[in-house]
This record gives sequence, structure tokens and C-alpha cells, in this order.
Amino acid sequence: LAQAAAALLGAALRTNGTAAEDAPFAAQATSAARDAARGALALGQGGLPLWLNLAVVRRQLQDYEGSFAALREALALDNRNFSALLMQATLLDRLGR
Repeated sequence: LAQAAAALLGAALRTNGTAAEDAPFAAQATSAARDAARGALALGQGGLPLWLNLAVVRRQLQDYEGSFAALREALALDNRNFSALLMQATLLDRLGR
């Protein structure tokens, strides 16, 4: 399941931000990726990379609190992870906090 979630996350990240006519597909792919990642994480699979990707997908879906929650989980696994710290800082900056 973790591999399937990672594949869906990768596809969602590649499709997001494409041409306007692809926007519905990108949103659907992103939502499917989020759901797959949550399923894998609920089963204890995936670890740090999946938490980071879930944070990105949630940010793309404008679920900022969900993105922060995923980043907190990633930082609980590795509190010095540069990617997680950078994503958290850019998200805080984007939200004006």
C-alpha cells in the first residue's frame, strides 16, 4: 500500500499546476493520492517520505492545517529534517504567520 500511495503522490505532484483543462484531473489525482497516503500511514507504512509528500498534497488542496499536521508527524520522526522544516517555514510565510 505504501508503494501505491507513493506512486499516486508522485503522479499528483507531477500533474498539479498543469494547463487549465487538466485542472479537474489534477485535483482528482491529488485527492486520490491524499487518501492513499492516509491509508498507508494508518497501517503504519511509509514513514517520513510519505508524511512529507502528504504535507505537499494537503497544501496543494489548500488544507493548510492538514499540511501542518503531516509536517508535525514528519518532524516527530526526524526533528532535524531540513525538507520538513523548510516546508513548515514556507507554509507559515505563505499564511502570513
